[in-house]
Amino acid sequence: MVSRHKTKVLEQSPELRWLASRPQELRDFEGKWVAVVGDNVVASGDSPLDVSMSLPEELRGRALLHRVTRADFDPNAIFIG
Repeated sequence: MVSRHKTKVLEQSPELRWLASRPQELRDFEGKWVAVVGDNVVASGDSPLDVSMSLPEELRGRALLHRVTRADFDPNAIFIG
């Protein structure tokens, strides 16, 4: 049986567009996990669980969680892993 759920296409999400268009704003979060809703970082922490648990209940299903690496803001960086 195929389950049909309404899903957000990540390539078109405002959160991914924001992450891709604001690399310098991510510099302060290097090595951290961030939760992004729309065009705002709403939480950050050392693990996705920490970040998720720090979110208000109404944002837990909406936020995009992302681990910030040097490759997010340094075009010369190489990300392995």
